[in-house]
Amino acid sequence: THDSSQYKEQECTMDPNAIKSIEQLLHSIRKQLMRLYNDDLQGQCVLASETIAISLKFMGFGNVRTIAGWCIYDDPSSCSDAGYDPHTWVEFCHADKIYYLDVTADQFNYWMFPEHRFPSVIFKEGLPYGMSREKPLN
Repeated sequence: THDSSQYKEQECTMDPNAIKSIEQLLHSIRKQLMRLYNDDLQGQCVLASETIAISLKFMGFGNVRTIAGWCIYDDPSSCSDAGYDPHTWVEFCHADKIYYLDVTADQFNYWMFPEHRFPSVIFKEGLPYGMSREKPLN
């Protein structure tokens, strides 16, 4: 489990112009994965997240972590018996804030209410609705 205290041990600095570069990187990785997997990214979250994390590290960012967490469904009736499934994403620290980066979360949209559906590329502060670092209790 990763929490913000682990990040605060490291200095979190990022050039403000880097945000655009990160967004371009995320869109590029998603586009390449969509080509590679014929527009079906279901089950590709680990590969996508590791690719994002390694790319960010090559770009010079050190406060990057791949997180193994969970997606909790709004409508679990038509999916796994637990109502949630494992999911992997990237968290990035900047100025004591933790950002969530994900290019495969939309694979879960079938089980989410319309107002909670995930965009194809996410780069935002904090966890989106439905994502959890901790395994949900049954």
